[in-house]
Amino acid sequence: MDVHIHMAYCTPCGFKLLAANYLGIKDHNFFKEIEELIDIANVTPIHLKGLINFLHKKMKEKEEDKAKKVEITQMKFVNEKKEINGNGI
Repeated sequence: MDVHIHMAYCTPCGFKLLAANYLGIKDHNFFKEIEELIDIANVTPIHLKGLINFLHKKMKEKEEDKAKKVEITQMKFVNEKKEINGNGI
């Protein structure tokens, strides 16, 4: 049996709802441009899900980078403290 699922295109309102539900973002400087492009591009919610997955990945990478920077800073502090203690200061 061949079954086709017809999905409506996502609207700017639908995009805002997806962004709020999946990313917790209710407003952003890019929303106006995104909404205008959605009207022109006629994208389905499935394509927007790919965008959301991409954004989640980027957020995770950013958090990991931040954690690495904190770890490096802590290591530098520990090494500086060892140097100071090692010099008898």
